[in-house]
Amino acid sequence: SPNIRGGLKDMRVLKTTQSSFTDFIQDEYRTLPDANDRIFSTVVTASWDFSTATGVDFDKVWETVKDCILQNFAGPAKTGIYSPSVQNTLYLAEKSVLDKIKQ
Repeated sequence: SPNIRGGLKDMRVLKTTQSSFTDFIQDEYRTLPDANDRIFSTVVTASWDFSTATGVDFDKVWETVKDCILQNFAGPAKTGIYSPSVQNTLYLAEKSVLDKIKQ
């Protein structure tokens, strides 16, 4: 069977409010100080593999993944969504993708 991979690359996201970084372990690997309000910007690359090509709407999968990332990063336009950390936002986006796309 063929190996089929989908993905998106270099999707820059920027959040100017509702982002913090506080109460994390203080050790030699941590370089950032606590911040209750900070700018959050990153470049997202995501990839996924398909186990079959039969009955798959590849464009819909791509749109769903992109929308899950943006929804969990930015939230609704009028209210936004709070992000306690990059890691938490990434986790929520990944969970959203897995909840919406059949495996």
